[in-house]
Amino acid sequence: MSEHGEGGSDHELDLPLSANICDVRVSHFLLHLKCDVESRKLSGDITLFYQQESFKQACKRRTVLQTDTELKAVETSCESHSQLLQAKTDPSPSSGHDPAPNELCQHECVCKETENCSKTMNIHKDDCVVDQPSSSVHSRSTLAQCSDQNVLQPVSASTETETKNSSLNIPSPSQDAVNMVLDAYSLDVTCAEELILSPNLERKLFFAKRGDVESASGIYMQCYMQSKTRPLQISVSKQSIRLWGGGGDMDEDCQSRTGPGESRLHHLQGDVISEGELQPTDSDADMKCASLESGGDGGAPGDLVCKRTWGGNKVNAGHHVCDGGQIYTNNGVTRVVRIHYSTEGGPSLKWSLDQDGRECMFTVGHWLNNRSWFPSQDAPTAMSTWQACVTVKEGLTVLMTGDKSCTPSVSQGWKTYYYYSTMPMPTSTLAIAVGTWTQVDVVLEQDVQKSSQSACTSHGPTCPVNYAVGPEVPCRVFVSECMVPLVQQELAVYVPRCLREVYAILGPHPFQRLDILVVPCCFDSLGMASPSLLVLSQSVLVGDNSMCFRVAHEICHSWFGLLIGPQDWTEEWLTEGFCTYLEDIIHARVCQWGEAEIRNRLELRVLLKQKTLLAEVENTEQDLQMLRPNKGEQLLAATEEVQYVKNGMNPDKAFMQVHYLKGFFLLRHLQNKVGLTEFLIFLRHYVDQFHAKLVTSKDFFQFFFKEFPELRTEGLSEQQLTAEWLDCPHLPQDVSEYCPSQENILYRAVKTQVALVESHCQGMAHCHRKKKQKVSPTELTLQKLDPDQLVLFLENLLQLNLISGNVLDLVHRIYLLSSANPDVRHRWCELVIKHRHASGFGDVKTFLLNDQAMGVYLYGEMMLSKCKKLKELAYHCFNLVRQDMPEGAHKTVHAMLYGT
Repeated sequence: MSEHGEGGSDHELDLPLSANICDVRVSHFLLHLKCDVESRKLSGDITLFYQQESFKQACKRRTVLQTDTELKAVETSCESHSQLLQAKTDPSPSSGHDPAPNELCQHECVCKETENCSKTMNIHKDDCVVDQPSSSVHSRSTLAQCSDQNVLQPVSASTETETKNSSLNIPSPSQDAVNMVLDAYSLDVTCAEELILSPNLERKLFFAKRGDVESASGIYMQCYMQSKTRPLQISVSKQSIRLWGGGGDMDEDCQSRTGPGESRLHHLQGDVISEGELQPTDSDADMKCASLESGGDGGAPGDLVCKRTWGGNKVNAGHHVCDGGQIYTNNGVTRVVRIHYSTEGGPSLKWSLDQDGRECMFTVGHWLNNRSWFPSQDAPTAMSTWQACVTVKEGLTVLMTGDKSCTPSVSQGWKTYYYYSTMPMPTSTLAIAVGTWTQVDVVLEQDVQKSSQSACTSHGPTCPVNYAVGPEVPCRVFVSECMVPLVQQELAVYVPRCLREVYAILGPHPFQRLDILVVPCCFDSLGMASPSLLVLSQSVLVGDNSMCFRVAHEICHSWFGLLIGPQDWTEEWLTEGFCTYLEDIIHARVCQWGEAEIRNRLELRVLLKQKTLLAEVENTEQDLQMLRPNKGEQLLAATEEVQYVKNGMNPDKAFMQVHYLKGFFLLRHLQNKVGLTEFLIFLRHYVDQFHAKLVTSKDFFQFFFKEFPELRTEGLSEQQLTAEWLDCPHLPQDVSEYCPSQENILYRAVKTQVALVESHCQGMAHCHRKKKQKVSPTELTLQKLDPDQLVLFLENLLQLNLISGNVLDLVHRIYLLSSANPDVRHRWCELVIKHRHASGFGDVKTFLLNDQAMGVYLYGEMMLSKCKKLKELAYHCFNLVRQDMPEGAHKTVHAMLYGT
């Protein structure tokens, strides 16, 4: 990844989204993988069905044929065309003829750069090609006859102008070049191949993608099973796969420029330029996958180049011209590519042991993207559908995002799971988990089942969202065997109530099922949501529901983050801020508190959020405090169109909550302007308006003032909100000065307890100065506090300069801190570190080992404590868990301990 930032220090901490979406878009991924958890290896192949962006834009100007009648009409009109191409691309086995390279390409539609062919249309949306060599004259003639019949022109009546505008403009050779860059981290790519689809499959896929999306999924599988392959010229560097020029046959110009037996391979960025002599191969080599060999003459050591031949003849793989870092070919584009690879790790793939000590694997992608477990395009706007077949040993369970649950097929001790998604989504949302999970069914309440049955009313049948439409939303929880009782006690009760409240606010569930997986302690977050698959940290389960607001938070991500996504990944507040705002409201309703209790508890939680946010703002760079660091503009590299996530690789960014908390206070500020009830109704309208879309902060503000235009007369405006909340690194005054009401009995009880401890500590210090007898700690009487009160109580104790060990022991004993929830225990560990309280060192160790998602900050405090034993404990704990730590957390802690 770092190679993208070498061009300048400006992007040193930015995350590059460098899969080339300017020239090529992948429309569908088809994964065939085998997961071996014992050897911790994922291997198999991925087939990429992709399209050129220029062609995609041209297709927007034409009317789509969708009905079966129209499809039959096209097939009838093109019958002779189809038969001819079928004969050339699928020769009879009895003929004993291996297709020549020019014949392998003749099923593609072609267009002469003349006015007579201006209306020629490709039958496959994702493909456009240019003129073929002279040996294909007869084929071109036949295709021209087909195009003269206007077979693929829009069926609906239109004016002459509309018909002209709807014609497809085939790009020139310099525009239709394949220039795909797929960052692959440590993927071990063994080979790549181009797939050749029969015309029949092309037509089926063309129409299926415009009609029944689910049927298209099956046709993609047909393409995989029935397609032919041919070698693909590739160059593989350490971290990147670069594919180009899937070609066709060589042309005369190419032969004249390249001597006998020569093949010139150009790396896209010029760091590999190799020349080598092609060796004769078997006559059927054109149907085999190209092999990767070490660089030939002139190649840098360790670089890999691909050599290919056709029918034993030494030929150049295609005429390529390097122009400004781009590779162009004059004989076609690769439509479908299959990459064979394996991987053992990376920043988004985690191998570990579960709570029962068994091997497991799960992904931790999202802002780190998913390129360490499959080649993918990672920009938010690169939306794709996908299918996946994953094979594991019998006894293991595979969980994935996808439309529906699946029943695995079993054969000779192996199980194969098949998942698919018909809703185009960013590849960062694709998740997988493999392990010996135990399933706990969650029984939904009747009103929850009813609330999930309504679908989109604003877009009708054209809506791409896979809303649940059955009698219920299937919900399952998967966990290690030892944690089943805790899940049955807590999640099995909380989740149905939570779904009921979420549906009441946001509407029907946007996906057809919900699986929840509780992962091992090495997970570096409290939760992560993907379509139909929600991952939770074990730290969330404590038995008293006090941490279940995190469950509500992750469930809300199905709407904010998945159903509606940010167009710019730096505007995280559009997802995290919304879910943080709703988590407390939903949690309060699930717990069925009364109106007064809801008000008091929410005020308490607002205060806790404020204290956390103020601490972060005081200790972070201003650049990390803005909710819209790009100020509405994409961050591009100086020399190439690579989008970056600002500070996406900054180690401090991963553990910050500014986007969560500042976004929360912004939404709360808007709520206070219109009232809670009206604001929740507005959020439902926002979901209805923008579902299945990518949005910006500007979109949100414009819609807000469209719903509440009267606020403009009260001095509120989009420009004001943007300046004060999004583009300013500081906090608005009402956030800095927030304080719960004096009538809040929960808040008053905490203040009283803190005052007692402070008075007691001052009295003990006074007695010590006068050398009198020590005051017994039993003189301090503490009242019981609930978890939120206890967090605030310990937070306030952290502000006191001196607390004796006896008082700390009393606090620990009265409030049973060893078994409290992680939010409470984190504050207790901070107190132990601050006051070097030796009897609490064991609690610090337990927290660092079992609650890794929340413990990173403590390592830094231990190193700054100037306490030798605490520093030794920090090194000891890190050495115990370092092999299991995710890459981001490992780098951050390592820097705290060792300075690098």
